[in-house]
Amino acid sequence: FDGQPTTTTSTSVNFNVNDNGTWRTVAASISTGSWNHIVGVANASGIYLYLNGSLAASSSSGISTGILNNSSSIMAFGRDVRYTSGRFGSMSIDEVRIYNRALCASEISNNSGCELHGSQSGLQEYYKFNQGFVNGNNSGVTTLYDSSGNSRNGILSSNFTLSGSTSNWIAGAVSGTCSSFTNPIAAITGNSSSISNGATTTSTTNNTNFGSTLLGVGKTETYTITNSGNASLTIGTISFSGTNAS
Repeated sequence: FDGQPTTTTSTSVNFNVNDNGTWRTVAASISTGSWNHIVGVANASGIYLYLNGSLAASSSSGISTGILNNSSSIMAFGRDVRYTSGRFGSMSIDEVRIYNRALCASEISNNSGCELHGSQSGLQEYYKFNQGFVNGNNSGVTTLYDSSGNSRNGILSSNFTLSGSTSNWIAGAVSGTCSSFTNPIAAITGNSSSISNGATTTSTTNNTNFGSTLLGVGKTETYTITNSGNASLTIGTISFSGTNAS
């Protein structure tokens, strides 16, 4: 989501996940008096906090798989639910998005500072906060519409004054529409012929079948890895497996 702290003192933002009774927490300093794009990501490998499209804090303590499909889980923005009272943030909020999957760094950066483009994989709730008149009399505008297509509209509590420049609908933080994002996809070819993902059958056409060679005589084949997505692809260690692999 996009958040604008209204406090004049230095502050920080926390991302807390209750992992079946164990709190997983990361925190980072945040600028005050200006909008910040804040993203929390949790998966089995760790939890991550992104500010304005860049990783700001992380922990290698991941969450258990049980919490991923817990229908009774509660999400809170601007409140530290580890405490029974108080601990509310003084801030404005815009562009809240909730996914049922972990977003990668490239997608987070792509979707920062703009409204989402078209349909999104795994998007469960999407609140643009585009209702009402900026700083006007919005006493009758109490519904926050869900733009995800899942019709999970929110209702504003009676605590909002809905009039004036605070506790009301205000000018948002984003402009324009995010460009379409496609995950990085590795495509491998040998001898200019495609090697299918997960293929177990070798072929001389794509250089996966080396044929026979004399003892002690090496044989070299060339393979090309390309990225058919529009985000960066990082290639780690390349290994071979199977009979006689070395």
